Amino acid sequence: MYLFFGPLVPLFRADWGEFILYVVFFAVLAYLIPRSAAPNFIYYLPFTLNLIRAIPYNKRYIKDLVSRHWRAATPLDIQKLTSLHIKVGEQ
Repeated sequence: MYLFFGPLVPLFRADWGEFILYVVFFAVLAYLIPRSAAPNFIYYLPFTLNLIRAIPYNKRYIKDLVSRHWRAATPLDIQKLTSLHIKVGEQ
């Protein structure tokens, strides 16, 4: 979801730190790279940065939920989380 919707994902999840980081980073990027002088590939930069950031963000968010005592609903969910090297604790 983060890949396609960018800052809306942390906004809807109330992950304020990630949302502010995203908005500030892209505001600085927009200031440093004026569109008129930028080559065509620069238009793909936000999507590329979302691609790079999507997987670590989702994994960090899941770890944060587990650390706040969220639990997996089914044994299959536990198996998926452990395959991602996320310690889920006792159920």
